[in-house]
Amino acid sequence: MLVLKANKVEEPSPIIKNRINTEFYNTSKYDLFRLKQDPKNIYINFQNYINGFSKNVYDIIENFQLDKPVEKLHKNNRLFLLIEKFTSVDLHPSVVDNHTMGQIYENYFGNSLKCPMKRVGITTLPEIL
Repeated sequence: MLVLKANKVEEPSPIIKNRINTEFYNTSKYDLFRLKQDPKNIYINFQNYINGFSKNVYDIIENFQLDKPVEKLHKNNRLFLLIEKFTSVDLHPSVVDNHTMGQIYENYFGNSLKCPMKRVGITTLPEIL
């Protein structure tokens, strides 16, 4: 249901889906390239970026519990480096299929969660790919 509140749309999903003809979207002012423009605020801006995804994407993010490795990356001063690496690799679906993207996640985030003594962010994306 679309609800207007003080000249703002409370639930923009139907409008966005209709306008861009896709089932997922991000309403944040950030993308990975814009995040790199403010390294000092990378963590808070990255949270804004993640929270801007449509519910169906956000549910996936929650299911993978990305908040834990992102927090670990932030604490180890590696979040900016990770975002920088992601923007240096073409991860478009026409280049990287779903299976490969899953392997990237497992190798980068999953392994670091299995081995708590291992620091997140040491491995670079080109090594994984």
